Amino acid sequence: MFRKLCSAAGNILIIAAALFFSLMAVLLLMGFRPYVVRSGSMEPALQTGSLCFVNVRASYQDMKQGDVAAFRLSGGGQVLHRVIQVTEEGMETKGDANDLSDGISVTEGNYIGKAMFSVPALGYLIVAVQSGKGKILCFTGIVCLLIAGMLSKEKAGSRKEKHNR
Repeated sequence: MFRKLCSAAGNILIIAAALFFSLMAVLLLMGFRPYVVRSGSMEPALQTGSLCFVNVRASYQDMKQGDVAAFRLSGGGQVLHRVIQVTEEGMETKGDANDLSDGISVTEGNYIGKAMFSVPALGYLIVAVQSGKGKILCFTGIVCLLIAGMLSKEKAGSRKEKHNR
């Protein structure tokens, strides 16, 4: 019974991982890039820990007031903030939870794309998996599933031999 349960859990994990990676591949091919929301400046629209998907093919010229823009800061960081005004000089942005505007913070030169949708809390998982401990844990889990699968096949094969005798 325990072996069947482990086998079923392993199969479910493999199917879920295959679906997740297939979906990610399709989104990447369509021009969507994932970004982890690391601060609360856009709450409640984009919650901290969400995985936000940005359309990097969205045109700078098509951005309008109310859209959420992804852009690079001069120091190299990346930000997702709402466009509150479009001017000749660029886009003025502001985090929904912030009191003050960022000023004219987005120009064609630092524009990345338009935020399209987000998945709450999935960013926490992505950050955890990308850490050193997370990579070790994932690798260990995969190895354990493979070993459990091989052992259950060996046991099933030996039971068939005993039954056939």
